[in-house]
Amino acid sequence: METSSTPRAEGPPDETVKLIGCAHYKRKSKFVSPCCDKIYVCRFCHDENEDHTINRKEVTELVCAICDTRQKVQRNCEKCGVQFGKVIFDT
Repeated sequence: METSSTPRAEGPPDETVKLIGCAHYKRKSKFVSPCCDKIYVCRFCHDENEDHTINRKEVTELVCAICDTRQKVQRNCEKCGVQFGKVIFDT
C-alpha cells in the first residue's frame, strides 16, 4: 500500500504588509494637530506643510494607521489593538 502526501505550496503570507509612515518616521499612528485639526504622521510633516509649527505636547488625539480609528492618545488602538509604538505622546 502506497501513501502519498500533497506538498504544500509555499509563498507569501496571506496578510498584506502595509508600509506606513512618512519620509521621517515609520509608525502605526498619525496625530490630529490641535492647532489646525489636520492629520499628520509626524511634526516635521506638519511643520513643512503649514504656516505655523506644532506644539507636540498639546496633541490629545491619534488616528490608527491600520484601521483609521480616531481616538485619545494611548499605547494601543482601541479598535484593532495594534501597538502604536514604544514612545507615545505624554499627556
